[in-house]
Amino acid sequence: MTFKEILYEEDGPIGTITLNRPEDGNMFTPLMCDEIRDCINNIRRETRTRVIVITGAGDRFFV
Repeated sequence: MTFKEILYEEDGPIGTITLNRPEDGNMFTPLMCDEIRDCINNIRRETRTRVIVITGAGDRFFV
């Protein structure tokens, strides 16, 4: 899955969604909300992922 404002990685049964707008404090945008929804819908269709961790890029902000 490729997105513009989020990153998604899997490590076994754990998926990590990273909000990837550190220059703007990882603030939500309409595009980011759509990408999170689409990512979660894709995860729901497969059976590998059991846990989703949501984090923010950078070292100053989460959201």
